[in-house]
Amino acid sequence: MKEKQSIILFTLSESNPASEFAYYLSKRFERKLIVLGTGDTEDDRLSVKPDVDFTEQIVREFDPVMIVFSYSTANAVQRKHVRKILLAFRELRIPYTGVSENCNLPESIKRVTVPVGFLPEEKEKAPWSNSFIKYCGAEITLLRPKDRGTRAAKNVLFIEKFLKNQKNSCTIADGEKSSFKIEFEALKKFTADTDMFIISASRAYGLDDNFFGPKEYHVLKKSEKPVMIINPRNDIYVLCGD
Repeated sequence: MKEKQSIILFTLSESNPASEFAYYLSKRFERKLIVLGTGDTEDDRLSVKPDVDFTEQIVREFDPVMIVFSYSTANAVQRKHVRKILLAFRELRIPYTGVSENCNLPESIKRVTVPVGFLPEEKEKAPWSNSFIKYCGAEITLLRPKDRGTRAAKNVLFIEKFLKNQKNSCTIADGEKSSFKIEFEALKKFTADTDMFIISASRAYGLDDNFFGPKEYHVLKKSEKPVMIINPRNDIYVLCGD
């Protein structure tokens, strides 16, 4: 029998919100928890010097369904470190969730807010929204942006239909910002009423991203709750379904 997939936790301490969150998910998702970065020199590499090759090696070895990592943005060194971690994770085919050391961590994940933009890969939020309903009994809120076009609205409809096909449901809220700012509107309006957020990573780093940090970095910097990040990939973003 094939061994169950794991959840990987990268942290320098096992007594912080990220650790609590990862242990909670491992129980709810019934996955083995692999803790890295708490003492072993080899496993400290991501915590000390984030490395793409090392990340890919860890994924091959432990076959995780997701990664949870602890971070802080309290000073310039720590902020730079977070950006390096995000860069090391950019090619992952699995989601990764950042949990701030100052996170206001809930006891359980019962409310998940999912801002939805206009890009096709936003559809990849559908199966993970369904997973949190299935394993955590969470209520999903999709935040629909105020765009001129209809692509974002169609993505929201796709996720809603996907959940309905799984005999689940969601709540749809209308935002006041466009797809380009919808994640930050979610942080501003829903932080008090949600347990975590699900967002997409930037498609590609432009000049501003390289200089100031990508969108997901700024979301992590502002978030008081766990943030799951899903990488956009052109080869997997189209899901089965109408």
